[in-house]
Amino acid sequence: MGKYLLAHDLGTSGNKATLFSIEGQLIASCTYNYDVYYISNEDLCVIDNITTCGGSYKDSDNINF
Repeated sequence: MGKYLLAHDLGTSGNKATLFSIEGQLIASCTYNYDVYYISNEDLCVIDNITTCGGSYKDSDNINF
């Protein structure tokens, strides 16, 4: 049995596995696509009573780490 390299890419919209020989020849590739769900900016505006619209905290006194 020969030696192989398995490359794995876990991406935003799919999971891809690709098998190469150690010489770099493509042996096989398989992709499993999955649904991507996005939430709206309105849903991101208030999380745990912290207003975070636009990526910056507007009420930093309420941030507890």
